[in-house]
Amino acid sequence: MASTLFAGDIAITGFNFDNPDAFSFVALDDIDGGTQIRFTDRGVNSNGSFRSGENTYTWTAPSGGVDFGEVITINNSGLAFSTAGDQIIAYQGSINTADRFLYALNSQSSSFQSSANSSNNTALPPGLTNGFTAVALSETDNAIYSGSTTSGSQSTLLSAISNRNNWTRSNTRSNITLLPSGSTLSGGGGGGPRDHLFLGNPSNATNSQFNNYLWEFRPEYSLSLNGSRNIANWVSWNVNSTDFGSAPRQDNFRPDTALPSAFDDIFTGDYTNSGFDRGHITPSADRTSSVTANSNTFFTTNIIPQSPDNNQGVWRVFEDFTRDFVNAGNEVYVIAGGRGQGGEGRNGFANTIDGGNITVPSSTWKILVVLPNGDAGGDSISEITTSTRVIALDIPNVQGVRNTPWQNFRVSINDLEARTGFDFLSNVPNTIENELERRIDSGSSSLTANAFSAGFSNDTSFFSEDVLLGGGSIVESITPNESNDPTDPTKSTGDDVFYKGFGGITSLYQNNPDPLQEQFITLTPDGAFSELG
Repeated sequence: MASTLFAGDIAITGFNFDNPDAFSFVALDDIDGGTQIRFTDRGVNSNGSFRSGENTYTWTAPSGGVDFGEVITINNSGLAFSTAGDQIIAYQGSINTADRFLYALNSQSSSFQSSANSSNNTALPPGLTNGFTAVALSETDNAIYSGSTTSGSQSTLLSAISNRNNWTRSNTRSNITLLPSGSTLSGGGGGGPRDHLFLGNPSNATNSQFNNYLWEFRPEYSLSLNGSRNIANWVSWNVNSTDFGSAPRQDNFRPDTALPSAFDDIFTGDYTNSGFDRGHITPSADRTSSVTANSNTFFTTNIIPQSPDNNQGVWRVFEDFTRDFVNAGNEVYVIAGGRGQGGEGRNGFANTIDGGNITVPSSTWKILVVLPNGDAGGDSISEITTSTRVIALDIPNVQGVRNTPWQNFRVSINDLEARTGFDFLSNVPNTIENELERRIDSGSSSLTANAFSAGFSNDTSFFSEDVLLGGGSIVESITPNESNDPTDPTKSTGDDVFYKGFGGITSLYQNNPDPLQEQFITLTPDGAFSELG
């Protein structure tokens, strides 16, 4: 059954008036399949009638409907927007008569006009409020909502989207990329945007500080950008099993041109022959669920000058270790960045690259917070306890550390706070935060589990397989008929024992001695075994 919609049940969230024309809107209520919404670039007169002579596009919701928070982008609508200023009016009703105006956008000036006295002008449609169910922007050809508010109630989102200061504008079409249909305001898939600042905002970054600029436009991470250093102060992100797929590495390093024009565009060539790698903060391999997700890790806002030995060696190994936690059935919250100034690259020591434009950090640091049984970023802060595994590293940005174990660089979060000036884990209750921050991690440095290999039974020797979350090699033989100990898979009773499965969970089938008993052993985040059943 089609929905009857009212003012504010949708909001316009972006437009390209440079050819090819396009626009996007977000559903701020659930919309049933078959619901029709009309969009027109005809101006509205003061009495609520439409100015004649322009076009109307009718959008019909798909059969499955559209959920609250879902973005729809319209291409090839047949609306011929003017780069000299135009409007998008959303309504329900007939082609020529609006029964209910839903939302209005005016790109002609910072306010609506008194009437539609030209094709570039419109009055504020009856029933709508500028700044809440309508937005008026200074004349621009392309724009997109880029505010930090990407979730909340209908009222919260309307207030944010309809605030003209929360929009990024450009007269160059390539600078404004509309979100794809089916995404949310943060660009992610359905189910709501992920809170990458779940642990807190380490530097109290806002979108009004040039050297501490909060940038949450990309759904893959949130970051604080330092406009003077031209690198991020920190990047924060969540990684869970939904982030992994088959998308190939894109290698398309480029500036994020959606940033305000006050920030420098940093190009891949700015790193060429510098002696430093283009080092990811949020790793490419943490975002393989789609080509877009992987591509977004190559914006240079997510890149720092990193020594080759740091980037390709110890840093990469620790990135792999992070994903091992996820493959074991956990999810991980990560905060990382570079601190200080002056590092050693392939060409020797340097404080900056690109003629002094990009600061080379003296060290790279990272914090992991591991939560078991990940649910795609929908955690409660109450899940973090004094038993939660937290790992903090601070690694010199120099050559010679390629083969150094990452364990050698473990520090406490208190140490990192003193060195960076940031306040980590600020959303965690103080008593728990204080305990976690004072400790230096001493947990297992490899997520491995001993499990029995199939194919040997009947009082013959078995082989123990060292399983690294789905892979491994035979490392030792054992004998059957040992005592059963569910915390140590190398001690199990019976003749018919074999390994099944991968990904961090192993199944031990035991003749104990009769009937066949199944035990599930999984590796917990601290490297210990626990019995699941």
